[in-house]
Amino acid sequence: MSTRQLHTFDLLVNDTTQRCYQAVRTQISIHPHETPELSITRVLAFAHCLNFSPTLSDDCLEEKNPTIYARESSGEYTLWAHVGELNKKTLKVIQHSSTPRVRFYFFTEAQIEIFCHLMRGSKRDWVSQYEFFAFDFALIKQITDEPLKRRNAIEVAFLDDVTYVTREKDCFQGSFIQLNMWKKYQESLMIEMSRKAPFKETMRGAPVG
Repeated sequence: MSTRQLHTFDLLVNDTTQRCYQAVRTQISIHPHETPELSITRVLAFAHCLNFSPTLSDDCLEEKNPTIYARESSGEYTLWAHVGELNKKTLKVIQHSSTPRVRFYFFTEAQIEIFCHLMRGSKRDWVSQYEFFAFDFALIKQITDEPLKRRNAIEVAFLDDVTYVTREKDCFQGSFIQLNMWKKYQESLMIEMSRKAPFKETMRGAPVG
């Protein structure tokens, strides 16, 4: 029977945008069904949240829990961050939360499309209160070409719209952008309309009877 594995990460973070420069050690419990891409993105997102003294959740696959969070001494969340694909149930939990800062981190285009689908029917921009970020999937794949070790030393630099990662003396870089999710949603609607248009034209020109 597969069990969780505990992995240690020694991080050296240089984030010029948020003015965060820290060396920190963190551990994550990796679920046997968790992909390497999700695991490393959790670590990179954690590095991007260091200003908030974050904690990595023990169970990133639990729908009701954030992937990364920070709390006040009272137990109230001050940061709720979700990494990867989102479902309707988790989104509802977040929407009913009073957490002052909520972040979403994506690492595939499909995850962004799924979020846009969850926004279907929205008439107003209710997502501007949240922050959305997208890692370059090619970057994530490159970093995970070599399996994660039980102990890993990683240097991460966030500079403008680019992330630089050094792991085991190998250097990688890829885009890391903040998304305007309302704009993404509007674009997804336009794409869907353009796909339906040729079908309507075909139906209009079809012979009757």
